[in-house]
Amino acid sequence: YAKEGQTEVKTVYPQNVIAPNTLSNSIRMLGSQSPLIQAYGLIILQQPDIKVNAMSSLTNHQKFAKANVREWIDEYNPKLIDLNQEMMRYSTRFNSYYSKLYELAGNVNEDQQAKTDFMSAYGKLQLQVQSIQESMEQDLLELNRFKTVLDKDSNNLSIKA
Repeated sequence: YAKEGQTEVKTVYPQNVIAPNTLSNSIRMLGSQSPLIQAYGLIILQQPDIKVNAMSSLTNHQKFAKANVREWIDEYNPKLIDLNQEMMRYSTRFNSYYSKLYELAGNVNEDQQAKTDFMSAYGKLQLQVQSIQESMEQDLLELNRFKTVLDKDSNNLSIKA
């Protein structure tokens, strides 16, 4: 029961915010799978082109698969590494700001300078989070597009003559 004169605080959950545990698990899983993806990619790149007269499209499908591996190695894997590094930098920055923010938060109602400093530090963290989130959303769109291409290649390579 709320006391008279107090305002009720309601939690708002934006749709596009990723839960920290989900994000952490996704990054951990991606980190563990990246070497495997790289290894599979290198195996595909080293395979010779197969030419079968009864399956003339096989050579083309192999070329597409190899092009996709190169795209992963040259474009997507570095983006994911960069994103991971950005997240680690944010974590480091947050940890270095935390005690100061905690201290300032206790004084924001009494000290205008504490309030100004708190808002400045919090604003810097918020800008970094927004930048990371925008990068993640863009990378997710690109990875979903790339997954569609890979699924198509997989189906094309699985078609029987």
